[in-house]
Amino acid sequence: MPGFHDKNWGTQCDAGYNVWVKVAVAFFGHIALHNAILWCVVPFFRTVDPTEEDHLYQHTAERIPCSWFSGNLIHCLRSKYVYAHNPPQDLCVNGKEHLMRMNPAIGAFFKDMKAEREDYDTTGHFADAVNRLKSFTASKTESTSASPDVPVTK
Repeated sequence: MPGFHDKNWGTQCDAGYNVWVKVAVAFFGHIALHNAILWCVVPFFRTVDPTEEDHLYQHTAERIPCSWFSGNLIHCLRSKYVYAHNPPQDLCVNGKEHLMRMNPAIGAFFKDMKAEREDYDTTGHFADAVNRLKSFTASKTESTSASPDVPVTK
C-alpha cells in the first residue's frame, strides 16, 4: 500500500545530500529557463515605441506642473530656506498651478495664467427665464383669443 512512511511513491522522498542536489538543480534550472524565455521569446512580441527619445526634462516640465520637485513639500522648503533660491520652488497644489513661479536655474519651468472665473450668479438668469415664460404665455393667450374659429373652453 503506497504511503508516506512506506516510501512507495518513488525517489522524491530521498534523504540527505541527494535532496539538496535535486533542489539546487531545480532552482538553477528554473532560473535558466526563465532567462531563456526572457531573452529568446519575449523580443518577438516587442513593439516599437513611436515617441521621440531625445526629449528634454524642460519640455515636459513646461507642460506638466507637478513634478518630483514641485510635488515634494520638503524640497520646496529646502529651496526657500536652505538654498535661498529666488524665487524658490513653489509647491504644486491642484487648482493653484497658476501661482507657481518660473525659475529655470533650479528646473522650475512651468508657468500658467489664471483661469477665467465662472459666473455663478443665477438671479439674472432666473429673471430672464421668468420674463421669457411670461411673454410666451401672453403671446399664446392673445393668439388663441384673437382667432374666432377656435372655441375657448374654460
